[in-house]
Amino acid sequence: MSERKTNQKRTDYIAAIIATHGGTQENYSRKELREVSDSHGWKWIPNWITHDKARRVCRGTFSIPEAFIVTETPEEVTEELVATVAAHVEQHVGTEPMPV
Repeated sequence: MSERKTNQKRTDYIAAIIATHGGTQENYSRKELREVSDSHGWKWIPNWITHDKARRVCRGTFSIPEAFIVTETPEEVTEELVATVAAHVEQHVGTEPMPV
């Protein structure tokens, strides 16, 4: 049951990134993620982003491909779409660190 809650928290944070930054990029700076957390009432940037070495692009920049959604209008971004993209990324992204 905790796995479902964790997945929901991740999905919620990804949705918040898209809502804040429009889902137009894959890499986010610590400052941009701080804006997401602050604007949605969270104290911190989640550890699943900051402590995952595979997500680190360079110092202070993190890869979050789940938050990169190309759509015609922001209204097309739904929680279901975010969850679908997140599931796709989990299936196809390995655990190896990204090349820098």
